[in-house]
Amino acid sequence: MVKNQATGPLVSVIMATYNDALYIERTIQSVIAQTFRDFEYIIVNDGSTDTTLDILKKFQALDDRIIIIDQSNQGVVASRNAAIERACGAYIAVIDGDDQWLPKKLEWQITEFKDNPKLTLIGGGIETINEDDIPLGFTCFVPDDSAIKYGMCISNQFVHSSVIYRREAALKVGLYPDTCPVEDFDFLSRIMLLGQVKNLPYPVVRYRINSAGISSKTKSTQATLGNEISLRNWDNFAPKVIKRAELVESSGRYLHNPVSTGFGIEIKHAYLFLLTRVGYRMVNKGRLGDGLRLLWNIASTGRTGLGIVIHWGRHIINIKGGRNGR
Repeated sequence: MVKNQATGPLVSVIMATYNDALYIERTIQSVIAQTFRDFEYIIVNDGSTDTTLDILKKFQALDDRIIIIDQSNQGVVASRNAAIERACGAYIAVIDGDDQWLPKKLEWQITEFKDNPKLTLIGGGIETINEDDIPLGFTCFVPDDSAIKYGMCISNQFVHSSVIYRREAALKVGLYPDTCPVEDFDFLSRIMLLGQVKNLPYPVVRYRINSAGISSKTKSTQATLGNEISLRNWDNFAPKVIKRAELVESSGRYLHNPVSTGFGIEIKHAYLFLLTRVGYRMVNKGRLGDGLRLLWNIASTGRTGLGIVIHWGRHIINIKGGRNGR
């Protein structure tokens, strides 16, 4: 049943959790400490057998924005969908039970929604941490609508704990599909068809590399299903050849990062790398002329572009050579 959003909070933060007692206190603290305050926090305890539920109740007693849904174990897809159905906010912000938001994450992203009514989905960069909260490095992703959509024809361009999307869009695409462990890539790919998308060009979340997580256990299945989704996105967006002048302009613009030149350099490299993979996929799918033109345009932007095209070409040759040698 769809809730009346007229008097509810602007944002519904949703979190599905299962046996996250080791990390969940820091996760919750990062949410309730947000500078943007107009949100409810819906936490689905998916049949945890550790002390997760006790921790949730402790925080609920301290912050009345926290809503707990306690259910038998049904999986992450059913849990997230239950949270969205319960939500009252116009926007859904997702966080996993072992990640942490930076303090202004919601403020930054809601400002983007207010400035652009066509925006349907927004993510951002990450600071990677290990199981002991030790920082491992930063990753930023291509920020623009067109670059993201090209990138989604290759792989997921969003970290799930970084995203906010319109609740009406989630309902329109039928909520999260039962395609675990790539349900987030599948779901966001469907939402992407409904409007513009964006990534903030700097970190907004501390993303935990957890050896016990779903992604670490099912990499082979994740790769196979992810490739199927990327090919579906390819059919939906039909990437075209990007002119050299546009490549140069975008690369230069990415370098002027509002936070760090280092983030800007990383985004420029990510942009050229993704488009190089698009070029080689064009060749692989029989669009030889288009693929070679795109690769030439990338290579002619400078040493970085040339190096990426050559490196990825060698990588493909090595893979195919290894297969033929079996």
